[in-house]
Amino acid sequence: MTDDDGDSDAVTQSITVGTAVELDVSSISPNSVQLPITFVATISGDGFGADSQVSLSDGSGPSPTVTNVSVEASTTITATITVKSGGPPRPRSWDVTVSTGGASATLSAGFTVLP
Repeated sequence: MTDDDGDSDAVTQSITVGTAVELDVSSISPNSVQLPITFVATISGDGFGADSQVSLSDGSGPSPTVTNVSVEASTTITATITVKSGGPPRPRSWDVTVSTGGASATLSAGFTVLP
């Protein structure tokens, strides 16, 4: 750019482009429990953000509740899960879903409740 006196100047700006990490849920530990119980689960995967939420869905009987979600690292979340009595007297599987930044990933039938 040149000013009215004929002087010119240039500005250089660096831009760093990172590689996007895809959201993935690979496991939950423990992956099965007998009811009733309240326990701390560890969810493993990749791409977890500070705003990550965990839910259990698509099972039968009383839905387990998820509280105290804590993102330990982009690959690890801990959460308190409470499973109440009730529902059919057979093993019941639940999908484990992690949502963060508008994206979500699901581990299908990743968690089992045993009678």
